[in-house]
Amino acid sequence: MTKARPRLRLVPRPDGLLDAMEPLLLPVMAPRLQGYASPEGRLELSLWGSGRLGVIRFTPLEGPFVYGPNRIEAKGGGIYVATSAPVLVVRGARLKRIHPARSPAPWWMKIDAPKVVTEASGLKAAVMPWGVLKVCQIGDDLIIAAGGHRAEAKAALELSPEEIIAEADAYARRCDGLPGADPEMRSMVMQGLHAALSSIRRHEDGSFAGLAAGLAYSAPARTYFRDGYWTLQ
Repeated sequence: MTKARPRLRLVPRPDGLLDAMEPLLLPVMAPRLQGYASPEGRLELSLWGSGRLGVIRFTPLEGPFVYGPNRIEAKGGGIYVATSAPVLVVRGARLKRIHPARSPAPWWMKIDAPKVVTEASGLKAAVMPWGVLKVCQIGDDLIIAAGGHRAEAKAALELSPEEIIAEADAYARRCDGLPGADPEMRSMVMQGLHAALSSIRRHEDGSFAGLAAGLAYSAPARTYFRDGYWTLQ
């Protein structure tokens, strides 16, 4: 008796992106922003060089889903990460709650949970000694910006939802290194280039800040010669 083949959770498409019928966790790695995004309604965000900033919960997105580098398309919405600033947009969702981080890293001493305040503009903000989260709801667009300080987060919010989505789309096209290949190979190359390009870290001013040791490493900012300066080449 032959065993049934396991059902694929991610199916390569002709354009190199990945179809998914169920919500899966998306690793987020942009030049400053990093973390995990779930279309079920959860974002866990960190900032390179600063550390963990917090968890944002929002109303779930509806599938089916299309996964790509730093982006998820959903029915009537999606999650899109910018490249020029530490900001992302969740389209088709409403904010539920912000849980600010109590420490920048698991092994640091915890502080009392920072309060989430509503500013005069309607923005919700959480300020920690090592970083800032700002959240703005514009219609069905939930915009989430981060920064090492208030000014960086404020500047990130100057990008419109359309500009954020355009940057996410442009980054996916940049990772599409073998457009003439079959769907599986095209997808593998796309994700491989994403792994290499997304390891490049940036300072607030856009200058080079090293190669990340991995998704979990943001404070202290660090790299490993084996992974960052050999394997990724």
